[in-house]
Amino acid sequence: MLASPRPSLRGAPGPGRPVGYVGIDDCRSNPGGFANPNTAGCLVKTLPPSVACYRQTPEFTEGTIPAGLTKAHRTKSGVWGRIVVSRGRLLYRVLGSRAGEFTLAAGNPGIVEPGVEHEVEPLGKVRFHVEFYR
Repeated sequence: MLASPRPSLRGAPGPGRPVGYVGIDDCRSNPGGFANPNTAGCLVKTLPPSVACYRQTPEFTEGTIPAGLTKAHRTKSGVWGRIVVSRGRLLYRVLGSRAGEFTLAAGNPGIVEPGVEHEVEPLGKVRFHVEFYR
């Protein structure tokens, strides 16, 4: 658990927490985004149309998730991620100045922006994989 306080978007959808909107971006460059009063920006729900999947991890569970995913890490420059949950729930934390917490579930993937520090935490039994795009 991180010691620094941060706004939390954990839980059910509601004002500022629509299902499926999990990455944070600047409202000016994403006019279709939804304003989030708890973070400095908007929430992004999709990958850019110009990227293509080039790699996918094996499926992880709460017992097989690599330790590195549960600690602060980031994708390389230009690499987007898509966290796809097939069963259960996974907490996706965006760290740094645009911090927020998002609960991912089946049908509600998490979009990881290039170079943005983040981590995940299983919320009970879970199955998920990560897709990488560039």
